Amino acid sequence: MSTIKPGNILANTGIKRKVDEKTEPQFKKRGIFTKDLRMMMFGFGDVEHPLQRTVDTVEDILVDYISDFVHDAMEQATKTGKVQKEDLLFQVRKDSRKFNRAMELLYLEEKIKEAKQLFNSDAEVLEKDPNAVVGVV
Repeated sequence: MSTIKPGNILANTGIKRKVDEKTEPQFKKRGIFTKDLRMMMFGFGDVEHPLQRTVDTVEDILVDYISDFVHDAMEQATKTGKVQKEDLLFQVRKDSRKFNRAMELLYLEEKIKEAKQLFNSDAEVLEKDPNAVVGVV
């Protein structure tokens, strides 16, 4: 009787696993989101200082979700070879809450860029003429 090893369970079944041992990174960076997750967990009703293993578990779930999400977006990005905004929007197109939030963030990104450009152009005018009046329409 042969011994079944965890990595070989699906090897000869023809079932493709989403992540197998060869593609899964050997080293996972842990703690990248720890500070933010602690604050978010508290904001959503957890205790102020959640257990470290709870934060680690939530972080593992988050990293797996993001990895799967970006991997799926990469499959859609066959034309350019890199993931673009449209590929990410395509991934959330059926989830109206995520899609609307993504569109809101893209809109805000554009407004921030415009404000920075306006600020930089005002700064350039002031460098040339310190007595100039800027920002007046």
